[in-house]
Amino acid sequence: MPCFVPDEFAAAAAAVRLLIDRGHRRIAHVSEPAGDGAARALRLDGYRSALADAGLGDGRVVVPRWKPLGSRAAELAAMDLLGGDDRPTAVFAFNDIAAMGDYHAARRLGLSIPGDLSVVGFDDYENVADGLYPALTTMALPHRRMGRLAATALLARLGIVDEPVPSGVTRVECPPVVRDSVGPPRG
Repeated sequence: MPCFVPDEFAAAAAAVRLLIDRGHRRIAHVSEPAGDGAARALRLDGYRSALADAGLGDGRVVVPRWKPLGSRAAELAAMDLLGGDDRPTAVFAFNDIAAMGDYHAARRLGLSIPGDLSVVGFDDYENVADGLYPALTTMALPHRRMGRLAATALLARLGIVDEPVPSGVTRVECPPVVRDSVGPPRG
């Protein structure tokens, strides 16, 4: 049976490349607690792949201490990450909720976004990504596109439309939604 899923790996790599293209070299990842499914592993692998392709090493991954990943858990993890002497200039957050926690930590530490810290999220949660100040740059989950593909595949299987029916897993692109949370690193 056909299956349509977001291309988590490619989207994570694209998010990190967006930061690299703006000049960032110290890019951290606020991940999700272990054991929470394929998205965590694919996004982490995409992050590491983009850094490796740019010759930037393994990066720095911070995993919040408790589940579920909420903005408070991400904020506490980001406090440790951003409070040190060798803080990153950019963060790729597992999702927009984690990015919200990164925003809270940055504000508590007196850091401005994007002046002192650039942040990219994932999911494009309505009322979160566009509700943060400054508005969050994020990778959108392609819900409508996946739904259209699935509906078309179903109609084709039923013989209602004349379309080829894909088999197996189809990875669907997660487009970037560029807003105001990314700038060049200071200095």
